[in-house]
Amino acid sequence: MSVLPLILLYGGGALVIREVTRRLGRGYPTMALFAVGYALLEEGIVLGTLFNPEYLNLGLLEYGWIPALGTSPVWSGYVLTIHTVWSMLVPIVLTEQLFRTRAHRPLLRTPGTVAAVLGFLLGAAVVGIGNYVTYGFFPSTVQGVGVLALIGATVVAGLLLRPSAGPGLPGSALSPRSTALLTAICSALFVFSQDPVGIGWSVPPAVTRAVMAVAAATEAVSIGLLARREGWTERHSLAAATGAMVTYCWNGFLVQFSIHGFTAAGLAAQLVFVALALALLIGAWRRQAAARPA
Repeated sequence: MSVLPLILLYGGGALVIREVTRRLGRGYPTMALFAVGYALLEEGIVLGTLFNPEYLNLGLLEYGWIPALGTSPVWSGYVLTIHTVWSMLVPIVLTEQLFRTRAHRPLLRTPGTVAAVLGFLLGAAVVGIGNYVTYGFFPSTVQGVGVLALIGATVVAGLLLRPSAGPGLPGSALSPRSTALLTAICSALFVFSQDPVGIGWSVPPAVTRAVMAVAAATEAVSIGLLARREGWTERHSLAAATGAMVTYCWNGFLVQFSIHGFTAAGLAAQLVFVALALALLIGAWRRQAAARPA
């Protein structure tokens, strides 16, 4: 598959979420809800991995499969969280920290935003059609309606969610370093619950679901509450994204080797991706340092 449709799908999705949220005068909680809607659209409709047992021939739905749902909550919870956090929120936070002067304002005018929406829809259509041609699979009517209903619910929730106008919570926020450590640990626990090294966990799916839920909820609730405490700054937001990004970097090697085996080309490609990610992180932290008062 050409990379351009994927750029339109992922990049366009992140850009649309960010622009709409900032035009509404909202923040990261609204973005998170919109990001869940994006994840549902991509994996439930465009790619259909939530319901297609033959996708990539990796048996993604075998572990924890529930016939009544037509999916595996283990895989569904994992891939939806991956897109919510790493495909959408982390890139948005990094972009805003790299372009700090417009961090809380729209980057595009109305025509640009419309173009971004159209580009995203085009990317989704091309990727979806290509996926259907490859697998001949599309979710059933009930599955499709259910996914669209969930997408609608997340969008409505995001629109209804408004910034708190009251005083912040008592207590002080963690240091940025501790914030990064928190997200790194929680995200590491979350990705390891999916057996990235292929050793084969011999635990019931319910246990894996519980570990995933605890890791994700701990991170989301902790960051949500800490962000309302006195002393929370843009440095903390960047630190939270940094911890998650670091996890994604080292986990990428494990996923690459467990699926495709160890190859020099695979190692080189992953090293390039990590180098680019670290360069963006370093650039964002330098912008932060330059913006701090002397």
